Amino acid sequence: MATCRRISLTRDDFIWPKKMSANFSNKQPKTRSQSMVEFALVMPVLLMLIYGMFEVGRVVFMYGLVITASREAVRYGSATGLNEAGGIPKYRDCDGIRDAAQNVDFLGVIDDVNIVISFDHGPGTSDFSVCPPNVIVSGDRVKVQVSADFYPIVPIIPWAPWTVVSNSSRTILTDIDIMGTVQAPPPPPTRTPTTTSTPGSIPSETNTPTPTGTSTLVPLDSPTPTGTPTLTATHFVCDVRHSGSIHGGSDVTWTIYNNSGMPLEINLMVIFWNSNGGRVLTYVYLGGGQLWYGNTSASGFSVPGQPFTLPTGSTGLRLVFTKSTSDIQVILTFSTPGCSVPFDSDNPNQVQQP
Repeated sequence: MATCRRISLTRDDFIWPKKMSANFSNKQPKTRSQSMVEFALVMPVLLMLIYGMFEVGRVVFMYGLVITASREAVRYGSATGLNEAGGIPKYRDCDGIRDAAQNVDFLGVIDDVNIVISFDHGPGTSDFSVCPPNVIVSGDRVKVQVSADFYPIVPIIPWAPWTVVSNSSRTILTDIDIMGTVQAPPPPPTRTPTTTSTPGSIPSETNTPTPTGTSTLVPLDSPTPTGTPTLTATHFVCDVRHSGSIHGGSDVTWTIYNNSGMPLEINLMVIFWNSNGGRVLTYVYLGGGQLWYGNTSASGFSVPGQPFTLPTGSTGLRLVFTKSTSDIQVILTFSTPGCSVPFDSDNPNQVQQP
């Protein structure tokens, strides 16, 4: 016999699907709006980090640029020789020194007023001149200070402009003294021909070395003994001329022609010019070499450091003044025997004829 059982149901037994659906809805993926909010919170921090890296890179790059500019400037100013125009030494070429610094400034952050050029006598000494210097001797230094101001691109951070500064210096060598003793080689033995003969044989000539050279002058109209060398004397002619008179200018050059066939020794060089109005002589060059540099307004100036050697052929004599002047004249006297007539740049009889 079948039995029946009574089942009691409550209200909660009919609402369990709704509770399960609610639990399932809490586990759904995040929405797009939530991601955008999170990105908006992180974005400023990321931008600040990128901007900071960019600005630090600019500072480092500008620092290296300023250092390189100062080094290139002093390297040019301490180099030997004249500038490209050939007018002045490189340590007096102020524009050339500044151009050497500006050539590496491809960012355009260095102004000419921020390139300061000065000179001192070595480490531990104070500056004695700015560019251009008055007188420079070997051992003096050229100093260049280059500076540039750094400005933030975007002033997010209250950062004041920062100045990057670099100082460089190098020693100038205008001339170098070389000390030493030159020993001349001993003269080679002179061979005097002698003639020997024996009866019944052909006279033969032999060379007999003698320790010292002997020469015999024989009149031209007398017969020459057999085996005796004859020396014929030649007359030396001292012939020095120039390219023509130069009446004025600030950078003048003569061409001096030594037609004597041998180098001549100059024991005195005197220079005259119109020195009124601060017209100062600063440089004297002979054959491309610097004979003298300094500052003098004394017309009739005798160039120190003599004697000088005037080689054979053509040689350039160049004078440099601070201002264009007139009545320029150069007189040279020679200590070489046979050169008693002085050289005069105003003498028309000493002009080299074509």
